[in-house]
Amino acid sequence: PDKNTARNVLQINNAGIGFSKTGINGTYETAWTLDGGFNASFITAGEIVGITIRGTTLISDGADYRTSIANGKMTWYSKKVNKDIMELEARDYVSADAGIVSYTMKTGGGFMIRNPQGNLVFSTWDNGNNRPFLSFGAPNFRYSNASYVTSGDGSSLSINGSAGNSWEFKVAGRTMKFTSDGMLTLPGCFFGSWEDGKLARFEQSTVQVYKDFTVRGTKNSTVPTEHYG
Repeated sequence: PDKNTARNVLQINNAGIGFSKTGINGTYETAWTLDGGFNASFITAGEIVGITIRGTTLISDGADYRTSIANGKMTWYSKKVNKDIMELEARDYVSADAGIVSYTMKTGGGFMIRNPQGNLVFSTWDNGNNRPFLSFGAPNFRYSNASYVTSGDGSSLSINGSAGNSWEFKVAGRTMKFTSDGMLTLPGCFFGSWEDGKLARFEQSTVQVYKDFTVRGTKNSTVPTEHYG
């Protein structure tokens, strides 16, 4: 080839190795300096094999998404909607001298876990009004090693605890407790029924229902109350 008509030229001099795309007299970009510095922008094909790859920012650029890792944060950019759609980052948990993984949902976004068959196991979604949804699609899931929750056909929810454990449900400062020996405690409970347009009201401070269905507690009042709609 004629050096005077060549467009892509490589030259070596006391500055290192440089490439020109505009001919021998054109501007050169240094690819490799004499002190060992290599310009990674010239790597456009092939496979890099190494023990350690170190950099400030790592970017994976695909057809649909661009994923970047920088300073402990992974960000997914969607080329379809032209914006970041998800972030996953490491944060220091100072009081425990450890770290946590923080997942930030974007408006309308969510998070899903699926089993090997592709069925939904767990998901959480944000509806855009700062009110996220949490759902479990698995028919059975465990909480610690002692208990598990089983949902049937969707019409009921069964909570099972092992011997020596109890279940507590707290609402507005009141606790309903069900122990493993079969006792159910209902604090500040209310039972009511409608008869002839009137509400028969029964109040009690605390009711304990035992497994033999005996009920203990002191009745406060039985009051017929007019129904005002």
